[in-house]
Amino acid sequence: MGFYESYTTDWSEDSLRIIHTPSMTAKSSFFYIQEAGRFQTRPGYYTERCRLPSYLLLYTLSGRGSLRYGEKDYALAPESLMYIDCMEAHSYRPAGPAPWSFYWVHFYGATSDGYYKLFHNAAPPVVENLAESRIPALMEGLVESNRTTGPSAELENARKLLELITEIILAAAPDYAGGEMPAGMREVAAYMERHYGEPLTLDRLAQRFSLSKYHLARAFKQAAGVAPGEYLIRLRMNRAQDLLKNSDLPLSEVAAAVGVSSQNHFYTLFKSRTGHSPSEYRKLWRSR
Repeated sequence: MGFYESYTTDWSEDSLRIIHTPSMTAKSSFFYIQEAGRFQTRPGYYTERCRLPSYLLLYTLSGRGSLRYGEKDYALAPESLMYIDCMEAHSYRPAGPAPWSFYWVHFYGATSDGYYKLFHNAAPPVVENLAESRIPALMEGLVESNRTTGPSAELENARKLLELITEIILAAAPDYAGGEMPAGMREVAAYMERHYGEPLTLDRLAQRFSLSKYHLARAFKQAAGVAPGEYLIRLRMNRAQDLLKNSDLPLSEVAAAVGVSSQNHFYTLFKSRTGHSPSEYRKLWRSR
């Protein structure tokens, strides 16, 4: 199925909708806003879509809404926030007779996929009771500041989005986001940090730490927020970025140094994590 969207514009005259067209720099390097606003909806309002490359944050100020996402239904009560991937089929609408009022931000870019996975692994798509957090003020500030734009608007938006998303993750999963990794899983992580350049596999890790690979995978993801394989890829790509910035090694040797035997696979991994090919990344860094 390709992109699909259906919606009504049944909102009040004083509602606010801001649409941005990001620059190529923003698309390749920043978090960037696609749309943002503040709506007060009437009973006929709804939105339904799928396959949209975007993440959506929606904070309910008053009234109530309902969300259908991942084949489940969620209530959107006052002081709650939904954080969803718009590639997935979803719909939302008012629930009850009172007007539904909310701030919303569509955003994308940079490492937005990684941040969403971090949230999604730790929390449900709707987080409640956020009135005492900084999230309402950050949402309001982000929307209101985009009524006008200036030369530094995209950088400012990237900074504010990162602050907002970080605050959401901390509020949604404080034990995960702020807690320490259990000692056993810290040892696994430390081992990967020392041996990322070797052909590590889940079987090898499980044998090294005398665990079943299924238990290891589950326990590590619970502790670190990502699977062991993803953690290893991040270690390798971080080291690759360092080598591309600070050495003249050929790309094939950079790939080998970080434990990726195929240069084509290295290219795919690196571009998926940074938005640039290895050669583009090296040129961009050295042109600064």
